[in-house]
Amino acid sequence: MRATVLGPRLAAFLPAIMLGAYWFGGEGVLLTAAVVFPALIAAFGLIGQVGGNRTALDPVTGLPGRPQLASALTPAVGDFSGATGADRIALVLEIDRASDLARQHGTAGFEEILRSTGARLEGVLRNNDVVTSLGGGRFGIALAKTPRMTIETMT
Repeated sequence: MRATVLGPRLAAFLPAIMLGAYWFGGEGVLLTAAVVFPALIAAFGLIGQVGGNRTALDPVTGLPGRPQLASALTPAVGDFSGATGADRIALVLEIDRASDLARQHGTAGFEEILRSTGARLEGVLRNNDVVTSLGGGRFGIALAKTPRMTIETMT
């Protein structure tokens, strides 16, 4: 509730509130809000606290989550011209019968399988590729496009 009241959503309603105050003769409210509201944002950093650029990590694998995958794929999806160089390939890797593995090895064993799978994926991919945990034994991967010449020199 606090995030809704103090977050950037409140700023969306501010013009309507100000128009209402002006309409009903509340010029003093307009002046006060014009000074107080930006001061509160600057003093407490309310917008930064709510939105934040913190990357939430999966508690089991230590990998970033779904929002990080979405932000890695956004440049590739947003520009259809392909001229930005931000082309990416999206993959979803799922461990088959993950629920059976969890039953067979227990929670601790299954978490170790997830950790080792995440570490192995991070180890084999390049620095500019993104590996995320999607939960339930699924991993999201955003691979950066590699020029054909680079691929030919790797083989």
